Amino acid sequence: MKSPTSQLNDIAKALNINPIISDYSNGYTQVKVINSCNCLIIKKELTDKNRIFNIFDIEERLIDNQNNCLQIRFRSSNPMDSEISDIKDLINALHLIMGNDSSYFSTFCPLDEARINSQRWFGRSWSSVDKPKFNLRIHKDSSLFEMIIIFTE
Repeated sequence: MKSPTSQLNDIAKALNINPIISDYSNGYTQVKVINSCNCLIIKKELTDKNRIFNIFDIEERLIDNQNNCLQIRFRSSNPMDSEISDIKDLINALHLIMGNDSSYFSTFCPLDEARINSQRWFGRSWSSVDKPKFNLRIHKDSSLFEMIIIFTE
């Protein structure tokens, strides 16, 4: 099994993202500053060619400087337009990097497709308890399709 740092690097490469953003003006819009916890929320709308796995077109980041935590949330502005083949590619790419998910499911399977089509898909999640810690969750229903990655030290 790969180290969490190696897994995070592989995830960032597969998703074509930079997990550490030092220049917030690079296409990001400041959404909110939460002074009580020294947090910043920034948002970026992705162009069609920069969509993550042809699914996600909105990226939001919550930077929590007080707790040294970064949350990256990818959302689809139109979740009903997501193709099963794109969801399958995403799940299989994440499985290739991290192995079975937290529920011991492996690659995308017919059960995933049936549950997505019936709007009863619980999604997938992967976690690491070693440092750096991370949690990756994917969820889809009729009104929302999102992938959340939380990095902590």
